Amino acid sequence: MKKTAALAAALAAAMIVTVSASAADISMKRLGKTAEYASSSYASTAELLTSRTVKNTLKVSSGEAFIVPAGKKLVLKNGCKIQGTLYIQQGGILSVSGGTMQISGTVVNDGTISVGSRAALDVLNGGVLYTSADGTFKSATNRITIDSSADVACLGSSRVTKCSSALKAKLLPKAVSGINTTRDAGDVVINSEKISAAIALTMVDVDYYTRDEFPAGSPSEHTQILFDNGSSIEFSFMDGKITCIGEAPLTKIFVTADLKDPVTNYSEKLTAAFLKKWKTISAEQSGMVRPEVSVFTYEMSDGSWLAAMIYPSYQSNQAVFYRLAGGKVTEIGSGSCGLELTVLKNGSDYILHSTSTQSFISGTNGATSLAIIDDYYQIGKKELSLLGSFESHKHGEEITYTGSLVNGAYADVSARDFTSLQNKITSGYKADCSANFDTTGDLSSDYSLEFTKSGSDLTSYIADRLYTPQRENVVYFG
Repeated sequence: MKKTAALAAALAAAMIVTVSASAADISMKRLGKTAEYASSSYASTAELLTSRTVKNTLKVSSGEAFIVPAGKKLVLKNGCKIQGTLYIQQGGILSVSGGTMQISGTVVNDGTISVGSRAALDVLNGGVLYTSADGTFKSATNRITIDSSADVACLGSSRVTKCSSALKAKLLPKAVSGINTTRDAGDVVINSEKISAAIALTMVDVDYYTRDEFPAGSPSEHTQILFDNGSSIEFSFMDGKITCIGEAPLTKIFVTADLKDPVTNYSEKLTAAFLKKWKTISAEQSGMVRPEVSVFTYEMSDGSWLAAMIYPSYQSNQAVFYRLAGGKVTEIGSGSCGLELTVLKNGSDYILHSTSTQSFISGTNGATSLAIIDDYYQIGKKELSLLGSFESHKHGEEITYTGSLVNGAYADVSARDFTSLQNKITSGYKADCSANFDTTGDLSSDYSLEFTKSGSDLTSYIADRLYTPQRENVVYFG
């Protein structure tokens, strides 16, 4: 009788433990107003709207997709169970501070994943943990389990500590080769070829296909990358852009959630910020400005952007400068800005050099002369600081050096000091990108846009500048 009572008590305790463990799970649909929900015949999605900390175990079931977008951070204090798809957008952050990050579905990381020292990572049979070239994976735990049939790869930045070298090798494998495959509409292989790891990595370093249009009957392209930890991850493409990674139907997920890619996000936010600023500019400079802008963009090594919105003012050009980072657009300054620009780089430090040319009437004979102003700005995360401004005048072939502004003080300088002071500012820096918006030499921009109040044309104009690669040391025209 005592044994029966003891057994019943044990069973009851076990039931309590089971119920408690189950109760600790929270489905993605129970995150309330902090997430936006959508569903289609393709998928059921939840996109985080605000940064959030979840105390219970987040569960993403099969057929579901949870999205951590740019600029948002999700902190999981008791881990998660990913049976469907978890996607971290570039600029988004997932921090697992406790519990177990259990993966039997697919995790695609274009942002940052951080597994803390008090957490655990468990990639089960069939699970996929993939960090792209844009992403970052961090781990400070020694509690890591990776099933032999799981697929794990990191193509981006990483920082893995406190685990064995064998586990680190599993988390951060090297690509060894690739296979390109073409399949017909019936999913029958019609062509297959082996490619090098370098070529395969280049092929998957592309944007996502985000249109809800799939040409009927057209062949599909696939690239499979093989890694030295035994992992194999397949990428599917449409028009050269990724539609699927493994079993995760990313295009269908993005279409369902109406997820905006980083370029669209930044383009819309920068348009809104500048149009709001333009109301102030046009009010303060009434009659001296018109709705015309040239947009200069530069992508920095940390993935953030500098954007200069250059507009013509009375006898000169001015600009409003923005920093685009983490899904946010921040105004960092405004001031004089020429139509010739160069970004100089020294490690993670940047200087923007702007050259402005203005004409003026000089002398008793009414001859036209040129004023040339070189401005040097330090590009900060929250502020654009003027390092120095140098003005010279050109009268025919004769050049006079009228003065400089360094450390907030004006001074007349000699030709020798005029050059040496500029060299001092740029010492250690190298030109990384140049742009010239005045290719005809008429002192006005040849690549400007007369924008409308709606801003739709400006949004497209900005997007074109963000899509254009400008980190090569070449001249970029508009």
